[in-house]
Amino acid sequence: MVETTLEGRWNEKKAAMKKAYPKLTDADVKYVSEGHQELLDNLSHKTGLDEEELIIWLDSL
Repeated sequence: MVETTLEGRWNEKKAAMKKAYPKLTDADVKYVSEGHQELLDNLSHKTGLDEEELIIWLDSL
């Protein structure tokens, strides 16, 4: 599920994430195909959302 969530329309998702959480940087939202867990961990730290909440949020973008 994570891979499906993160692959689709990543540029649009990045823009929406940065709009919702202005403290996110380009480095924070950089898509790394091998580093899904690293990305989720970083986003969780910056947004305060847990992994499940992040996945649901990313799916909704």
